Order: sequence, then C-alpha cells, then structure tokens
Amino acid sequence: RQVLKTLALLIAAAPLGFAAHQGLPWREWQADERTATGEQRTLHLPDGGQIRLNTGSAVDIAYDDSIRRLRLIAGEMLVEVPREHARRPFIVDTAQAQVTLLGSRFLVRQYPQRTYLAALQGAVEVRPRLSRGDEGLVRLAPGRQTHVSAQAAQPSMALAQGRLDWLNNVLRAEKMRLDDFVSELDRYRPGLLRCDPAVAGLLISGAFQLRDTDQILRALSQALPVDVHYRSPYWVTITARAKA
Repeated sequence: RQVLKTLALLIAAAPLGFAAHQGLPWREWQADERTATGEQRTLHLPDGGQIRLNTGSAVDIAYDDSIRRLRLIAGEMLVEVPREHARRPFIVDTAQAQVTLLGSRFLVRQYPQRTYLAALQGAVEVRPRLSRGDEGLVRLAPGRQTHVSAQAAQPSMALAQGRLDWLNNVLRAEKMRLDDFVSELDRYRPGLLRCDPAVAGLLISGAFQLRDTDQILRALSQALPVDVHYRSPYWVTITARAKA
C-alpha cells in the first residue's frame, strides 16, 4: 500500500514539475485578481477608485492606513483613483519599476523585460528597480508615455494613438509588422496562434474588433498574401499563400 501511495504521489507531482520547468504562471494564478484570455474586468478599489484589467492580467491589491499599493504581476491595467496622495501615497509595483501616482489616471502594462507606462490625467513618478537613490527617478507628464527597464526609463514621448482602444474591444494597427500584430492578437485568443517567419515582415493597418478573433484572421487572409491554417480551433498558423 505504501508503494502504491508513493507511486501515486510521483505521478501527481510529475505534471507539477513539468509545469515549473516550463515556467508556468504560478504567481498569476495566486494573484488577488486576474483575468482569463480574452476577458476584461472592472475592479472597484477601497478608496472609491477602479482598475480596468485587460486580457490575461493579474494584480495584487494591498491597502492600509498609510499607503495604497498595487502589484501588476502580468498583463495591463488602466487605473483611476481619487486624488488623496498627500495623505496616502498610491504606488504600483512591476517587475522592473516602482510607480508613484501623482495624478488620478494612468495606464501600465507588464512586458517580459520592460514596463510600459502612460500618464493620462496628472503626472506619475517612476523609479527603475536597479537605480540608486534618485538618480533614475523620472517624472512623466500628462499625455506622455515611456518604457522602463530595471536599469532606466527611456525618454518619454507623446501618448501613442490607439493605446486605449482595448477599452472598446478594438485592436488598432498602423503599418504594424504581421508578427507583432499576431503577438497582440494572441493575447486575446485562447490556444496557440503563430506567424510563419516567411510572412512576419508584412505590414498591416486597420481597426479590428476583438470580440471575434476568427473574423480578424479572415480579414488578414483577405488583406495580405497569407493563408490561415486551423489544425484545431486552438492551434492556428499563418503562412505565405500557397501558389496556385
């Protein structure tokens, strides 16, 4: 009986070991709040503010009498909070940076190796994780955006058109490489969506409704010389159009 119990434990542990080896998102699953692929949610904060979570996002929420703090573990969120920072600072932590909100509305997205940040109403201060003291501290003015590594923030620029289109379930592209477009679309579609390197550099423009990703794939095959191959509804590959 003990041998059978041990074998059962080993069998149960094998998938867990494989998942850990593959780097599956345990922290995302354990987050206070998260969204599934293609899901968006609005969360109400204890101070009367709110968070709009985009697809595949995860966030921890920690409020006390002295500070309001969020930790964006994955994905993207739009944050709107009351202006009470003089009494309780509002801080957002990402893998690369610590962000302090000085205004009332901003956008933040966690990429694998960088954080995207946009100040919408009021300024924000961003401190890269590996910067020393105030050397790396950057203040982002309203209407500006930046990308931040753990070492430094890039020079800010005007807010890019279309960064908030996801709030209306729209994916906008302006001469975007096809592989980049497919990577963005993949965030909203369950399963595997891949782009053949042979067509990766094709450019796509337009506004696409995210409520129907199959329709977007059909539009790609009409706008570009590509074929969309379905091995299953959850395994799709975009390749160069076959010659007649």
